[in-house]
Amino acid sequence: MRAKRARHPYNRATFSYSPANPWGTKDYSLRYVGEQSEEWLIYDVDPAATPLDVIDGGSGLPQPGDAMEGHDDWLVSRVENLCDTPTVDKQSGYVVWRATVVYVPDPSALPTEIHFASNRVMEVVSHDVDTGEAIVNGAGDPFNPPVQEARGILRVRVIKRYRIEDYDATDILTYEDNQNIDNWIFPVLGTLGPGQVYCSQIDGPLVKEPIWHVQAEFHFDIQDPGNTFNAKLLNCGYQYIDPTRPTGKQKRLFHDDTGVSHGGIGLLKADGTKGDPASPNFLTFQTKPAVDFNDLDLF
Repeated sequence: MRAKRARHPYNRATFSYSPANPWGTKDYSLRYVGEQSEEWLIYDVDPAATPLDVIDGGSGLPQPGDAMEGHDDWLVSRVENLCDTPTVDKQSGYVVWRATVVYVPDPSALPTEIHFASNRVMEVVSHDVDTGEAIVNGAGDPFNPPVQEARGILRVRVIKRYRIEDYDATDILTYEDNQNIDNWIFPVLGTLGPGQVYCSQIDGPLVKEPIWHVQAEFHFDIQDPGNTFNAKLLNCGYQYIDPTRPTGKQKRLFHDDTGVSHGGIGLLKADGTKGDPASPNFLTFQTKPAVDFNDLDLF
């Protein structure tokens, strides 16, 4: 039992480009949005064969998931229009079946989609953006609780399609709840620095059309240039280091001008001594694990 093309790929999508030669040639360029079809003849078949025997009988008829010859970015979606009964070729005496092989674009070859949106988050405000001075009360002490405000942040949804056999969910999901450890070149936005991007969620639903594949959606929050997702905290506390006191007893509660401890919060320098509102000290902590988003190969 053997199969051969009776007609080369032709366009089935009425809304897409139609070439001057609608029947095409074996190597013509496929430039369509919709489906492509080929007509095939399956001959030298056992007269008692059923349609299922013809499709699965090793004749060489393309099977779902196979790539089109010469066009790896088109895959077989289905085999249809297999006639209920075959015909007999008068010259050869062969029993001949006709079938239509339908191809669709390989979803994994489609361009990555990028969707931009905005989001607002509550953030602790610890310094004046114009002067750089710490936000403190009239006595020079930080507010407790600290001041918070809503701030806009860029949120990006990236959609990338994978063949089912190429999608490793265990590996892909390791990027969720991580920030970038290295520079990442992002379309339109340019180079994003370490810690500037946070992957908040990854979804990987199976999609049936145009052929079964994984449509992975990556959700990223992106900070403004110069900002990161590392925690930046004003250095302050209830105690400070008094270097004039004996070792082991240098921590003292903040006190007023008369020397009475008030138990309030005061500013600290990097070495733990009393700070100054005009030159606040900030401590940075990495609170999220970091990975290399370049390894995702999204673009």
